[in-house]
Amino acid sequence: MLHKTLQGFISAPDAHDPVVGSVRRVLEANAVRALAEPETDSGLSRIDLIRRVDFMIADVTGGDADVMYEIGLASGMGKQVVIIVSGTQKQLPRHLLGYPVLVYDPQDLHEFERFLQSWIVRYREQRARIAS
Repeated sequence: MLHKTLQGFISAPDAHDPVVGSVRRVLEANAVRALAEPETDSGLSRIDLIRRVDFMIADVTGGDADVMYEIGLASGMGKQVVIIVSGTQKQLPRHLLGYPVLVYDPQDLHEFERFLQSWIVRYREQRARIAS
């Protein structure tokens, strides 16, 4: 049986942030294609990218409006959304409380990476159960 490569969209205020790099490394180490910024020559918009992926990981630290918009798009398309947030953030907006949330320490991302890896394993298992 052929397995489709999973794809995850990373939504963050700064695509060059170390947390985004950490998320990308964990996804790629788990055979998940990580997409963040539209490639300039691909002609694809963020909406097109979100439409193509299996799930989205969104860093809501600071409450960036673009990230919030992309969460709404992904949810409306039926995509699984995982919220990530810095432990320095005091609270989440109420409309995000129904999503899985992973908290990270910007100074030490190792524990966050283990939690994210665990989430990917569970997500893959859930998809396999649904497919069978």
